[in-house]
Amino acid sequence: MSHRKPSADSIRRPWTERSLAFLFTTLATWPLLWNLPLLTRLADPTLDDCIYYWNDWWVFEALRAGTNPFFCTEVFHPHGTSLVLSPLAFPLTLVALPFQLWLEPLHGAVVATKLCMFASFPLAILGMARFLRRTFSMAPWPAFAAGCLFAFLPFRMLHLGRVHYLMGALVPWFLERLVTSLRGGGRKAYLGAGGFFALAGACDASLLPEMGLAGCAVVAFEWGRRGSIGPREFLQRAGWAFGCGGLFFAPLLIPMLFELRANPGFDVVSQLRFEERPDSIQLAFSPDLNNLAWYTAPSLHEAAFPAGSGLAQGSAENRVIWSSMHGKAGGSGLGVFASAVLFLATIVAFLGGLRRELWPFLALGCLGALLALGPFRRIGDSVVTMPHYWLAKGIPGLAAGRYVAANLRLCHLGLAIAVAFGVQRLWRWAGPGLVGLAALACLGWWARPFHYRPIEHEGVYEAVAADPAPGAIIDLPHDFRPNLRRMALGQVLHRRRMCGGPVTRVPPELVRAFTEDLLPVPRLLAPPAPRTPEDPELQVEIAENERLLAEIGIRFVILRRRLLRDPAHLARLRGYLECHPNLSVREIDGHLLVRVDHW
Repeated sequence: MSHRKPSADSIRRPWTERSLAFLFTTLATWPLLWNLPLLTRLADPTLDDCIYYWNDWWVFEALRAGTNPFFCTEVFHPHGTSLVLSPLAFPLTLVALPFQLWLEPLHGAVVATKLCMFASFPLAILGMARFLRRTFSMAPWPAFAAGCLFAFLPFRMLHLGRVHYLMGALVPWFLERLVTSLRGGGRKAYLGAGGFFALAGACDASLLPEMGLAGCAVVAFEWGRRGSIGPREFLQRAGWAFGCGGLFFAPLLIPMLFELRANPGFDVVSQLRFEERPDSIQLAFSPDLNNLAWYTAPSLHEAAFPAGSGLAQGSAENRVIWSSMHGKAGGSGLGVFASAVLFLATIVAFLGGLRRELWPFLALGCLGALLALGPFRRIGDSVVTMPHYWLAKGIPGLAAGRYVAANLRLCHLGLAIAVAFGVQRLWRWAGPGLVGLAALACLGWWARPFHYRPIEHEGVYEAVAADPAPGAIIDLPHDFRPNLRRMALGQVLHRRRMCGGPVTRVPPELVRAFTEDLLPVPRLLAPPAPRTPEDPELQVEIAENERLLAEIGIRFVILRRRLLRDPAHLARLRGYLECHPNLSVREIDGHLLVRVDHW
């Protein structure tokens, strides 16, 4: 029996694709590769990446101590809290373990986080190319071009510092294994589909509904191509693939469902009405059409609507983040060109979308765009309920879930598939031109490189870390998002237990135990009017404060300058603290550091 030898081209092509994926990623994310081994971070003012460093540090410490990494005893002291519903991204913390063993914990976490950022782009390119070749028997280079578009769309680039958003790169790998399962790939295909489903869900739980919807589009596409396979056998194959995913994810899914009963979280959906809080929650969790347009083509949007204009208000916060991430680098002309490539891609996608078999994926892209609009939209004087509202009703936990605009990942998936077919139709006579446009688009990102800064610790945390006495800390305010990120980085440095902490999904009773039952906290947040030290009520209050601080072992209280802007409030606070004989107060960089000397 003779075996056909693989051709030289079939051997070279995978390595060529991998090399090009690595090269394009290096250019588009420059200088991320150069900064991989350095103790630097992307200059993102949101500080979201600090949460990943904290995740890696906590899992490393928990596994080293032999404790449950999904229950953290270092925050909300002395109770601790579950991390099952927090964006822990557990698989990514496992990637960081060898780096933390090799380097010190913070340095290892920083290197691992940047490595995951970088690796997500080749994963997205190669995964999409593989899915298109396997599903549609597509030629290699059109499939690769669509993979590049999927990987480097502006939404992904604008969220370079948010690793769990970038893990949408795993979705095409799941879909490819799902297609293989539906075509009779057997156990290996079922296990592969289940593995990628569980891996992506463990990295970012918001990918679970996305993979479910994308999987339905694949099933609808394959249903029309199943040939002689009966409906029952076809549905059994789909059931085995999704069933393996549910089985592999069950060790995390079951605790999540139980946790949701006791810890439903803040219901974002109920707050997303334009009549309520339109300037804060509405813009943060459900961007307006103008903001979504900025996500699609930021450079063109900024050229058309300069900062300060009325139409630029919805995207003002994103503009600040974007300019911080890029420092003062130029390259705006090539940036505009890179954004214009997306409009060309839309035209090419229209040509590809003329094929009827692509309609399930075009519907998927349209659904992603609708979901990104959030649960409610105002049309005229009335508020219209959008598909996201009903989806949140049916999926546990989604109402308190993530950034609604992340559903643009579904839109990009459908767009990339349609573009692949359009490129294939135009390849014979426009192939070199399309390759040139793709290269110039990549250079457009490279011409405006990302900006990285050394990781710096705040002076208050350095002072806390330098103190040899044991004890926990209270860091106020406890609910301001940027402060939570600073808490995360600070705890990696000082390694003390905290009352409160950088965790947002916390049961209400734990929050009340910290903000209400621990009486020194509300008293420091709203200090009483000045009284004489001999006041008997004040003496009772001081004794009660010292007793409570001693019971839970508090060594430091940090009062951030955000709380100290009002001079009258600051004067009352200083006077109140001076009445406590066992407290010493230092001002560091505008913050007050209160040390409890005896308990």
